[in-house]
Amino acid sequence: PGSLPMSASLNNLGVVERERGNLERAGEYFRQALAIREQQAPESVRLALSLHNLGYVDQLQGRFEDAGAYYRRALKLWEKLSPESEDAAWTMVNLGFLLQQQGEPDAAAGLWRKALAIARARAPQSLLAARVLQNLGGIAKDRHDPATARLYFQQALEIVEKLAPGSVMEGELESDLGHLARDAGLKEEALGHFERAVAALDQQVDRFGGTEADRLAFRSKHRSYNQDLVWQLLDLGRPEAAFEALERYRARTFLQLLAERDLLAGDIPADLAAARQRLARDYDRLLREIGQLVPGQDPEADREKHLALQELQRQREEIVRQIVRSSPRLGELQYPAPLDFPLSAAALDPGTAVLAYLAGPARQVLFAFDRQRLRVFELPAGPTDLSRAVAQFREALIGSWHRPGEAARLKAQAAGLYERLVRPAEAVIESAQRVLILPDGPLHGLPFGALWRRTGPGEYLVQWRPLHTAMSMTVYRQLQARRKTPGRPDKPTLIAAFGDPAYPAEGAPAVSSPPAPGGDTGAGPLFSPLPSSRSEITTLAAIFPGQTRVFLGREASEENARALGTDARFIHFACHGVLDERYPLNSALVLSLPERPDENRPNGLLQAWEIFERIRIDADLVTLSACQTGLGKESGGEGLVGLTRAFQYAGARSVLASLWNVADESTAELMKRFYTQLKADRSKDQALRLAQLNFIRRPIAVPDPERPGQTRRLDASHPYFWAAFELIGDWR
Repeated sequence: PGSLPMSASLNNLGVVERERGNLERAGEYFRQALAIREQQAPESVRLALSLHNLGYVDQLQGRFEDAGAYYRRALKLWEKLSPESEDAAWTMVNLGFLLQQQGEPDAAAGLWRKALAIARARAPQSLLAARVLQNLGGIAKDRHDPATARLYFQQALEIVEKLAPGSVMEGELESDLGHLARDAGLKEEALGHFERAVAALDQQVDRFGGTEADRLAFRSKHRSYNQDLVWQLLDLGRPEAAFEALERYRARTFLQLLAERDLLAGDIPADLAAARQRLARDYDRLLREIGQLVPGQDPEADREKHLALQELQRQREEIVRQIVRSSPRLGELQYPAPLDFPLSAAALDPGTAVLAYLAGPARQVLFAFDRQRLRVFELPAGPTDLSRAVAQFREALIGSWHRPGEAARLKAQAAGLYERLVRPAEAVIESAQRVLILPDGPLHGLPFGALWRRTGPGEYLVQWRPLHTAMSMTVYRQLQARRKTPGRPDKPTLIAAFGDPAYPAEGAPAVSSPPAPGGDTGAGPLFSPLPSSRSEITTLAAIFPGQTRVFLGREASEENARALGTDARFIHFACHGVLDERYPLNSALVLSLPERPDENRPNGLLQAWEIFERIRIDADLVTLSACQTGLGKESGGEGLVGLTRAFQYAGARSVLASLWNVADESTAELMKRFYTQLKADRSKDQALRLAQLNFIRRPIAVPDPERPGQTRRLDASHPYFWAAFELIGDWR
């Protein structure tokens, strides 16, 4: 401990975590190495290297002032100890990046030319030389000198192809050359570069290691490679190939997880099982400690505990990878191949139309198809960029339900998004019975059913056709493959329903997430009771008498949810939900909470990571009648990471989930109408549509809080009350 060899190991661990995108963890390793070196070797090249690495991490996190200070300290040491070394040149490279980001391209170019001189003298065929050439090529491109930029990029690529084939740098350079070729009108040449950039990205992910979160972050960071390939294929008039490229971009990590899922249900080595249980206990304990911190009081303690939480996440997911690797069936595993267009079309049920989106920052495209034909539409630009337009619509929808004067403005926003996103494909929808939406980027949070069609007197999109969504066509086919086969015996339990969990008035377990409705004491949220959720569950039991297994109050527990198994066809949760946007696998359903923490019992939070690891079901539908259960962290082509993804992994063919904080009373009424339609043998998408239409067309009766046992009439036609819930997965 405290030795220079120890500092070298810490430094190298920091480099690995930085490359994986875990910047906070990388910074912690680098700071530990720096502390040792400042004590043991205060005027050394080792210290300069630590300063350089910390500067790079701060730069990547946008802390430019701190980054510049580290770089200049490092450069001062290099000038004293080894001014013509490659390490000195690397610090010049990164300081140049910083200057460029701060709007000083001339100063950056000056540093890079000096670094190039060192590289050509010391190591002309090194990755250092390649990086400097790439950077100078970027400067030339920004100065509208494509010939010079191309020369620099090609020289850099020749080096990288020899020293680091299939690397991130090779992908970057292929992408750089692709953009130059595209701008010059060399479409086929550009296509080749973009294809090789995507191939390099895929090679990196295959060799990446780390956790699922690491791979998701890496793919999301480099999503532009896939988008560029799709655009280029479209510009060449090859729509089916473009759709296939889009499908390869979507949900790749999730498909790998689906393929490996059953390996985790087999015999687990005893040492791994014990380690898994220990990590779960440590994780729950740390979550409680984080929640008990008073926000803003001790930032250093908060940072340290979140770093420790990340480390436990890493260890927990590494145990999962070890379980998979130890399975004797791993060698027999067949991973799902992304579908091309003919296979995607063949996977559709008759009467289904698909709207598949690619929502890049500058261009958006819609692939609309059924079983016979594919049509592609370049979507028109709106008055604001798409992310902002969706955010503004959501904000207006959620915030205006009690302000009738804003109805016209909301409808105008809904109509504008319809014109932009859906109208081009009306002819495809017209001939269909239902619509499957494959969203991308900001569209994952858009309630498509609430978009407004200016046809005749006007109508919401859900009034025209039933809707459902999926991550990708490949995932959709995997869900279809789990459909109940004719002749299979009925399940012993039709519905397993959880509601009105017991929430203590004080001492609710703290969670590292925003508070749910009910207030925040400063030491974690206290969750208010949900009396309407009890009536929601008893209503389900009345709709399906003798076929519903009911879990209410203390029985609505995490233990009972984990023990469900594969008996229930429908699983229903009516409770609070917690969305953790920072760590999406911490997002949770809040079931009955213990009066006091007990390390030997679950904490009452059924978190997404626990569903991935511990729950296996065989359900046609899981309904998450809670707040924001359909949301999560957007991860490029992987879509949203959160509860919906977890339950589909666990074995749900479809999930009904919410896009915002829903109202307790009206949600209970919506669920009553939805399950009534299911009992009438409606498909899930049609049952949801008819329940929503019921809200749109007439007032509903909800409990009157001022008159116990009485009801009041509520005009629930505003989309806030009915549009939050979307069906993700199989429509049948």
